[in-house]
Amino acid sequence: GASDYQYALDLWEAAIGHLPVDQVDAVHCEQFKNDQLKRVPRSGKTKNKTISPKSVNNYLSVLSKCFEWGQLAANKWVKPGNNPVKLIQWPINRKNKAPERSEVVHRGSDQLAALSEQLNLSESRDLKDFVFFCLITGVRQGEGYGLTWDNVNFEENYIRIGQALRRNVPIGVDEDGRFIYAKNENGGKRVITKGLKNDDEFRDIPLDKYPSVKKLLIKRKAAAAERQIAGGKAEDRVFPQDIKKAWNKVLKRAGIRKNDAGNKVDDFVFHCLRHSAATWQVQDGVPLFNVSNFLGHKNLQSVARYAHWDPSQHERSAAVAESAVTAALGAI
Repeated sequence: GASDYQYALDLWEAAIGHLPVDQVDAVHCEQFKNDQLKRVPRSGKTKNKTISPKSVNNYLSVLSKCFEWGQLAANKWVKPGNNPVKLIQWPINRKNKAPERSEVVHRGSDQLAALSEQLNLSESRDLKDFVFFCLITGVRQGEGYGLTWDNVNFEENYIRIGQALRRNVPIGVDEDGRFIYAKNENGGKRVITKGLKNDDEFRDIPLDKYPSVKKLLIKRKAAAAERQIAGGKAEDRVFPQDIKKAWNKVLKRAGIRKNDAGNKVDDFVFHCLRHSAATWQVQDGVPLFNVSNFLGHKNLQSVARYAHWDPSQHERSAAVAESAVTAALGAI
C-alpha cells in the first residue's frame, strides 16, 4: 500500500535526501543496503531480528522506480540510463521457497472444522457470509468489501468485480512531499476505488456457475431491504460491516491465530482464504491457467506458487512427452 511506499521513501530521504539526484551513486546504494540488512525492526514479531532481504529488496525497488520515472520524457529529471540502484548486488531473496504468506486451510482438516464451527458461533452479521463468498469466488478481501448492489445483476446472472474498498489511497502530496490520502464521508481513510489490482477495469463472475453464491446474495438483498423498512439506512455495499475484530476472534477461538500474533505476514490472515481457494482447485487437477483466471491474475507467474500442490501434473506431463515423442521418432 501507499503507506509502505511512504515508509521506504522516508528511509531513503534520511540516507540520501541531502544529495542532488545526479550525485547519488552506487556507493550510497550499497551503504544503504548494508545498513538496512543490519537494522533491527522497531516492533512486530520480528523484534530483535534484522530486516529481511525481501524487505531490503523492496526498499531498493522503490528508489529504482523513482530513477526510472525521473527519466521519462515528460520529466527529464534524471539523465538517461542513470540508475545507481541497478549497479549493486541486491540481497539474495529466498525465491525458491514458498511465499511467506503460504498458509492454507486444508479440506478435511481439524483446522477447517474448527474454523467452520466458530464461524457458525460468531455474533457478526456478515462474517460467515463474507468468508463463504470470498472462499468460493476467490475474490480479494478489498474486492469483496467494495462490491455494491448495483454491480450484482440477478436478471443477467453475473457479478461485476470492478472496484475495491482500500485504505490509504493517495490523491496527491503536500508541500513536504508526503502523501495526501483520500477520505470517506466519515473522515476515515477507507474509500472505494475503481479498477482491479491487475490494472483491469473489471471482471465478471457468472452467477449461474455459482448457485450457492447467488442464493446467498438473494438472502442478503432481502435482509438489507427488511432492515431499511425497519428504519435502517439503505445499504449500498453487499457486505457493509467491518469483520476484522470478529475474524480475529474466530481465529483465536478455533486455535488458528496465535495468541501473541497480529496481522503479520507469517500468520494466518484473511488473504490466506484466497490461497486456500486456489490450492483446493489445483489439488483437484484444475489447470494453472484456469486457476489464474479464477483468481483474476494477469499472468501465470502469480499463480505458479500453487503448482507444488499437485505433483501429478509432472507425472501427466512426463507421460504425454514419452508417448508423443516415441510415437513420432520411435522407441530407443
